[in-house]
Amino acid sequence: MELRDFISNLEEDKDLVRIKESLSTKHEISAVMDIIDKRSGQAVIFENVEGYSSPVIGNLLSKHRRAALAMGVDEKNLVQEYMKRVQTKVKPRVVSDGPIKEIVIKDKINIIKEIPVLTHHERDIGPYFTSGIVIAKDPETGVRGMGIHRMQVRSADEIILNLARPPVATFLKKAKENQRELEIAVVIGVDLLTFIASVFFSPSGVDKFEIAGALKKGPIDLVKCTTVDLEVPAQSEFVLEGKIDPRNMVEEGPFGESWGTYFETKNPLCKVQAINHRHEPIYHALTSFSGEEVLLSGLGMVGHTLPSLEEKFPDVVTLWIDPFNRSSLIVQIKKSNEDTPKKILEYLLSNIIFINSAIIVDDDIDPLDPYAVGFALSTRYKPQSGTMIMDGLKGFHLIPSSVMKEGTGLVTSKLGIDATKPLHDSGKYDMVKVPSSAADKASKLVTKYLK
Repeated sequence: MELRDFISNLEEDKDLVRIKESLSTKHEISAVMDIIDKRSGQAVIFENVEGYSSPVIGNLLSKHRRAALAMGVDEKNLVQEYMKRVQTKVKPRVVSDGPIKEIVIKDKINIIKEIPVLTHHERDIGPYFTSGIVIAKDPETGVRGMGIHRMQVRSADEIILNLARPPVATFLKKAKENQRELEIAVVIGVDLLTFIASVFFSPSGVDKFEIAGALKKGPIDLVKCTTVDLEVPAQSEFVLEGKIDPRNMVEEGPFGESWGTYFETKNPLCKVQAINHRHEPIYHALTSFSGEEVLLSGLGMVGHTLPSLEEKFPDVVTLWIDPFNRSSLIVQIKKSNEDTPKKILEYLLSNIIFINSAIIVDDDIDPLDPYAVGFALSTRYKPQSGTMIMDGLKGFHLIPSSVMKEGTGLVTSKLGIDATKPLHDSGKYDMVKVPSSAADKASKLVTKYLK
């Protein structure tokens, strides 16, 4: 389902808010996105953007129901179907033309004039691309890779890219070692399955367009770029083409990052040499520190972590990122031994760098339901026996409580919580609920009235 078809479906499903008032790209649009994300979780489109003819769409994946809509599955089966589909990759196909080639600008490039890039937070240094998928090729093997990376607009034809994660970070390192420039394409506004696939934790050498094809259950159509040797989705809304000189590192930031704190560092500069876009393009904005980021990173994390965790610990059913504490994992298990939660906690805290806590719950607790998780914490968690603190573990650079230790790097302490009930429970730990038949009927009824 292409992005524009998806937007139409949201409209029909009454899951899209249309904002007609004139709003600025500087802080105002992102402020509205943030409020709607927290209150109703609906997608939102801004029809009247000051200084631009292009509308801005946001909060596209703030809720699981919209990721499920993109995949054409029931919301309760989203994670299961996602895990199933990514096992069967589908190669993309290159086509001769597509809507993204409707307008190509190579002279007098002015990024801010053409694209309504948002300034999101109070202390952000300026406008940032936050939903841009960076596509590049391995300089040695030619294998294509991609990922979502933040990009500061530095001038009319320059962007600074934070390429902190593979595979593109690996490509940049190889280009620097070989004293070569790295060609890139930045894609904004794609079908939601390609967007989800772009953050999939794939092994080195895997083309994420094959993951997107797996989620779609059909090939992704690509077209060749105008000035670089790369291919991009034919139905994209915007594409920037450029070259990075890996030796040219400049100050980037501050920018309000995913963990809710400001971050600044030195990053490589890219000279943009072409802008492609459709007629009447739609700009897809992504707010950092939002529900959409939790869902994107959550699906990617589940796809990467769950198979190996299930293999090592057969009691594991599923896991998810805590929507209110993105440095915490919630792991659902069908406990067969009282020692199992402790072993899982030790493994997770020691091996997953971006978390500083983890909670283990029983299989009757939905890790996506904060009320159920809260119930488990308030009734099944015993602080004296159910708490684990591990110190001296590797820290994550976006969590400022991590400290630098000479000879070791960033280190931190981490918290593990066993919120499972005893194996031989008489029923006193059961959570109150209505009968399943009534719950199913109520859910279908309420869906007609609420979003």
